[in-house]
Amino acid sequence: MALDSPTLTLSDILHIMSPGPATPHPVEDSPNPQPPPSASSTPEPLDSAQLHMMRQRVMELSGQALSKLGMPSREKELLDMVLRLTSAALPDHAQLHAQAETIAELCQQRDSLLRESEEERARWDAERHGFDRMAEALIARRSRGGESTYREEELERQISTLDADNKALRQKVYFITMSKFCAIDKTNSDY
Repeated sequence: MALDSPTLTLSDILHIMSPGPATPHPVEDSPNPQPPPSASSTPEPLDSAQLHMMRQRVMELSGQALSKLGMPSREKELLDMVLRLTSAALPDHAQLHAQAETIAELCQQRDSLLRESEEERARWDAERHGFDRMAEALIARRSRGGESTYREEELERQISTLDADNKALRQKVYFITMSKFCAIDKTNSDY
């Protein structure tokens, strides 16, 4: 969506308003009475109704000046400048306020997400550091020949069981072999 007006930054939208300059009160006896001061003495931007009234007044002044023999070039240039400045579309104050609130909320969300991301990264680093230390401790214990692991204990148990079975089988083989020799010896002595 193309925007007709330039992009606004947060500092363009939100700014502290200072009180405007003091306006002198018109003197009753002055030959050229000045128009009454505007309703607001602060430099707030004009709303659409005020702009419309200003344009109408400029048109009236230019019409009056043209009906009288003409207008000096400076006055005509000034009227043209006022008409041109008041014809530019001004952003709505309510829209600017809503946009400023949205921007502030988005900044808070961004800060919150950054904080959460940093906390998560710190937690991951702490976990990684803990895993590294645990791995180093296990490697050091293993290299020292310290406590054996469950797998090693299970293998040692199997080896001892197999050694006992092997010893029992050797004894059986020895007894069987001896009994056969005795039987052969006895049969040979009988002949």
